[in-house]
Amino acid sequence: MTTTTRNVALKPSRAKSLSPTAAAGVWDAVAVLDQTMFAKSGWFAIGPDNKRLAGVVIPNLDAGLRILDEPDAHLAIVGRLRPGLAVVDIDVPGDRGWLIAEQVTSWAAQRDLWTLSRPSGGADGRTHVFVAVGRRLDDLLDLVAGIRRHHGYGKNLVDVRDTVRPLSSPHRATGRRTLPLTLTGVQAVRVQIGLLEAALRIAPTKLPRRRGGRNRPQVTALVPRPRPKTPLPSQWSTWFLTGERPVLRGDDQSRSVYELAATTALVRAGHTVDTAWDLIMRAHPDAMGRARSDQRWWVGRIWNTVVPATEHESGPKVDDALAAALETGWDLLDERLWQLPVSARPFVWAVGAALLDRIRREGVYQVPCAERCLQTDTGIRDRTTVRNALRQLDGFVGIVHHETFDKANPLTSFEFEILPDPDREVSIDHPPGSHNPLQTSHELHGLDLRSRRLRTVLAIAGQEGLDADALARAAQLIQTPTSQLTESGRRTLRRRLEDLAGAGWATCESSGRWYASEPDPNAEATQHARSEAIAAHNELVDKVNAERDDYRRMNRCDYPLRRAAAIERDHARYKAWWDGMSSAQRAERAEKGAEAFARLSPTDQMRSKHAWAAARATAGVSEADRHAAWLTSMTVDELASRAAARAAWYWDLPPQLRREYVQAWDAHRARHHVPRAHLGLEPARDLFYVGAA
Repeated sequence: MTTTTRNVALKPSRAKSLSPTAAAGVWDAVAVLDQTMFAKSGWFAIGPDNKRLAGVVIPNLDAGLRILDEPDAHLAIVGRLRPGLAVVDIDVPGDRGWLIAEQVTSWAAQRDLWTLSRPSGGADGRTHVFVAVGRRLDDLLDLVAGIRRHHGYGKNLVDVRDTVRPLSSPHRATGRRTLPLTLTGVQAVRVQIGLLEAALRIAPTKLPRRRGGRNRPQVTALVPRPRPKTPLPSQWSTWFLTGERPVLRGDDQSRSVYELAATTALVRAGHTVDTAWDLIMRAHPDAMGRARSDQRWWVGRIWNTVVPATEHESGPKVDDALAAALETGWDLLDERLWQLPVSARPFVWAVGAALLDRIRREGVYQVPCAERCLQTDTGIRDRTTVRNALRQLDGFVGIVHHETFDKANPLTSFEFEILPDPDREVSIDHPPGSHNPLQTSHELHGLDLRSRRLRTVLAIAGQEGLDADALARAAQLIQTPTSQLTESGRRTLRRRLEDLAGAGWATCESSGRWYASEPDPNAEATQHARSEAIAAHNELVDKVNAERDDYRRMNRCDYPLRRAAAIERDHARYKAWWDGMSSAQRAERAEKGAEAFARLSPTDQMRSKHAWAAARATAGVSEADRHAAWLTSMTVDELASRAAARAAWYWDLPPQLRREYVQAWDAHRARHHVPRAHLGLEPARDLFYVGAA
């Protein structure tokens, strides 16, 4: 057997031992690892007969280690693992015990779960396999149950536990301490501490059970409207980390007010009740103390107060220039959808709306458009569908930059850019709100794309509402803007509207007009629908993350060399083809190419120039240097003649077309860092703007 990166168990020739010189430092580091793995309380001692020693009180791990250091201590200490951790206790000797240990570690490695295998010290093959199961405890229990059935063992031989000897404790009978298989030195221990801490940050957190006292009724946590996950504001993240209180306005500076404000920040940052509680449990002792002492109080009095209060909050505003560009982007998206078949429109709309909403959230013109991220944003499960939608948007709504993706760097992706529109004024106070940016499938409780499109159109219509024919036209459910809704299309639309009304997302008046509405967030049906939709969304996210992890683990060390060699071969082939033509043939091809380029729209010209510039950049040719070399290759007279001809052509264009050309030229210069020549310099070598001022 061979060692893997996830500590797959091996059969050692003997238990790991260290020299006296190295042992002290390693065991000190192992004690720190124990502090990370085990809860602070719940410790007890067992004697050689495996019975609990009632007279030995162990308040914490340090006290237990001090007892173990006593000369006549013939015992072992046992602690409770932290939430999110479990241990598989394998009490099967020999090769079969090692085989079971490897089954468990291989299962965990396939799911990218942290594991650590420690020979128990009782006999060869008997092993403890620690696993950071997180929310997969039920899966681990099923695995171990299957192993028991296969081998015919009972729970006394193979079982999943949450109490076990720490790594620092010797075996109760032999008195020997055995190191985990991969801990060969202090540095190896530190690496495992870091991996475990990272794994536990996403593990579920459970409160210890209350003993005694009256039975209190259960409190069900409300499910908040899903929001994009964002970092906490700095004042609250500082409070969680250091316990330093931020400054709040008002006379009431009580602890409950701070915890209410902090919980509000958690909801706005996109946290669920589980992830928020995880942060609270890991917070500084001076932060969220009241909530941490009583989860039921926090859920009932704080969380369930904040969720409905923030239900209808809108997103942040954007600056006027970006708002104008977004309005243009939405208009271009509508135009593009009319050009596509009706069956393809929902998918292209979902991807386009997700990209425009991401631009609004991040406040920039160009954002990553990784296909897997768009899957989770839109709920589209097929990545090919997302890829085809991006092709339909490229050049019509914005530009998809393929050159930003580097196969040698798995953290890069394509990027999507919209162009600024300086000639357009913002016609509304809050542009993103007018479009009700794409609400994801789990936010609209699992509705499909066509129903989400209808709900979005109704939200845009506002209080005016829409009848069935106007709604079908606005949602682009008909072939052309002047087409009529067919009878079958009318029946389909009616069924979808009835489903929306039944879920509380739409209402219909007696006049036949439909209006957007919101379901009651506190209703049991709404909470149930939200929970199911979020679970389905999380399943998709897990699937996408698994695919992404597999892709990023692929070996690409030789890819840059193979890519450079392929580019060099292609360049040599193109050069040989060009050199094989006569001067007349070259001139003829250049003339035809120039005529074809001139017939393109400004946007298509910009796309073509960008593709050529990106290809030249890949070959090591700078667009700015190439442009400068082309200008300086002409004499002053040649430059003046070309400038005069270009000025005459420019002023013959309609005003709107002139603006589009200037916008495209500006974008090309900014993207490829082509400097603009300044008037008054000799020579003023710039054909882009001669006569266009």
